[in-house]
Amino acid sequence: MVDGVEAGNFDTAEHTMRTHLRAVFDDVERIKAKSPQLFSNGSERPTRKVVSSWERGDAVNGEYPDQLRKDIAEFVSQHAR
Repeated sequence: MVDGVEAGNFDTAEHTMRTHLRAVFDDVERIKAKSPQLFSNGSERPTRKVVSSWERGDAVNGEYPDQLRKDIAEFVSQHAR
């Protein structure tokens, strides 16, 4: 996207941004299906913990940070440039 903007090719930049956002929204839906407790249903706010409490090994609604780290690593590997 940045390359498109720098080159003045705004059609390419727009296409790249739309492709990126579609992938992000797909990932958000996948994560929401896997860990709904991380998302609000509109009537109540989700419980959030600071990362430092995760590092102590606290469970987050029954899920441990190791799984979250694996999910993040999987996401990054799928979307690495």
